[in-house]
Amino acid sequence: LNCTNTSLMLNGGGSSQGPNFTYQWTAFGGGNILPPSNIMNPQIDEPGTYQLLVTNTQNGCTSASTVQILEDDTDPVVQIATPAVLNCINNQVALSGAGSSNGANFSFAWTGPGVVSGASTLNANVNQPGNYTLQITNTNNGCTTVKIVAVTQDILPPIAQAGADNILNCYQPQLALGGSGSSTGPNFVYSWTGASILSGGNTATPIVDQPGVYTLVITNTVNGCTATDNVNLTIDQALPQAAAGPGFQLTCTETSYVLSPTASQGPNFTYHWETNTGNFLSASDILNPEINGAGFYYITVTNTINGCTATQDVLVISD
Repeated sequence: LNCTNTSLMLNGGGSSQGPNFTYQWTAFGGGNILPPSNIMNPQIDEPGTYQLLVTNTQNGCTSASTVQILEDDTDPVVQIATPAVLNCINNQVALSGAGSSNGANFSFAWTGPGVVSGASTLNANVNQPGNYTLQITNTNNGCTTVKIVAVTQDILPPIAQAGADNILNCYQPQLALGGSGSSTGPNFVYSWTGASILSGGNTATPIVDQPGVYTLVITNTVNGCTATDNVNLTIDQALPQAAAGPGFQLTCTETSYVLSPTASQGPNFTYHWETNTGNFLSASDILNPEINGAGFYYITVTNTINGCTATQDVLVISD
């Protein structure tokens, strides 16, 4: 008896036969006879000792014989090592049945959602997460053992935020890139590319000073997954117009003069005058101040939007 032959027919065909002979089988040692037990060839389904008693009904004489039925129902051993995790580095992992029953009389069958190779060996390769089953069959006795192993997957990409688009200008001729929402931690690596990275190209916040598109690639060194984001920098460093205007000669009849520069005008422009030896009769932070002293007068025009300035001077002399 084994896992293939779960029942057998006992064969008493070599016994005396005829209408005056009766047969009776008896089981010992855990055996089991499937009814009827008073025939020459009964069915049994358990190992043990079986005795056949043949009786000659004419003279009452009997004769007995026994047969031993053995059983081989030993199941194969199945052992499966804990598999690696599928990720962006390992798009396939090996399933190992090392330590399981092995030999010419054993067959192997892996099943699951992503068996790539080795389905009929002890070691299969898979490329999908899920439950995988290894069935080992002993071809000598037909017994099988089944075990299941779970393959997990980690392909979660990091978060890459290169920050909002920005403008380089005279207020900020250099900028620190980066977004506070990017993944951080010891297992994340940063790599920036772009027009001009002054420093920190492998950090979350590099310093740059040229317009263009800058690309951030973040890699999770644990699972090998990456994420990419871009930020665009434009530039506004246009200088305002600042022409201090014509020079002038103060005299005893014209003792003062209103400076008349040609300068950028609008709500986003401010003016600041300075002098080395001259003198202002009016405020010095207007476009056309009045002066009454000889000397150089310097105008500085500032664009309050981009922070850029321009400076020029004019000479006023005195007679």
